[in-house]
Amino acid sequence: QVLTTPATTGEVAHRARISNATASQHLNRLSKAGLVEPHRSGIRVYYHLTQRGEELIALFERIY
Repeated sequence: QVLTTPATTGEVAHRARISNATASQHLNRLSKAGLVEPHRSGIRVYYHLTQRGEELIALFERIY
């Protein structure tokens, strides 16, 4: 699971083995859906799961 700990777009891209642009697009959509939330620390932006995002992952973990 890529966002079990806060991560930057580049870290998400590396862990998911996708391009930075693709990771950025996914994170933007996940943010709009309320599943992740950005947090700025200096020049970096870290994304972390919201409670809603954690609940959705927990639901899928129970199913599979």
